[in-house]
Amino acid sequence: MPKDRSITLGVIVGNRNFFPDALVTEGRRDVLEILAERGIEPVILDEQSTKLGGVETWEDAKKCAALFDEQRHRINGILVVLPNFGDEKGVAETIKLSGLNVPILIQAYPDDLTRFSLDRRRDAFCGKISVCNNLYQYGSRSALQNSIRFFRRAMHSKPTSMTGCSATALMRRRSNAGIHSN
Repeated sequence: MPKDRSITLGVIVGNRNFFPDALVTEGRRDVLEILAERGIEPVILDEQSTKLGGVETWEDAKKCAALFDEQRHRINGILVVLPNFGDEKGVAETIKLSGLNVPILIQAYPDDLTRFSLDRRRDAFCGKISVCNNLYQYGSRSALQNSIRFFRRAMHSKPTSMTGCSATALMRRRSNAGIHSN
């Protein structure tokens, strides 16, 4: 990617309604802070458009897809953030409806086993598997190497750790990256 070109990511915050709302709020805040630190502009639903600005229903998927379609000329990639299990169909529908053909990175927050309770339970890694499976069923095919190169360039330098996300630091490890490209 040319150095003079700014990077813009379409950001989908996946949510599943029976998980604690605080996890979505924290995850959204963390990701927006990291993207700002890196000079990456997000295209993301505002918190008033849907519950907490997340995608968990067909209506949410349509709203997010319309936003992405409207901003398609700027979007270089999609970042799917899973602060909890998320709604795999909502995420896949958003990407399908948007018509974007860009690298996709799925980031899942780990459960903190020292704080493992109903109010902190995430199950995001299970959700990541489900999201990747749905993307595959919707016709996405693995493009791991191209997506990793893209997201490494997007982050420009050493990974930064995220509050509440000690294991992944947003796009840090290849083994954590369930990356697909349409």
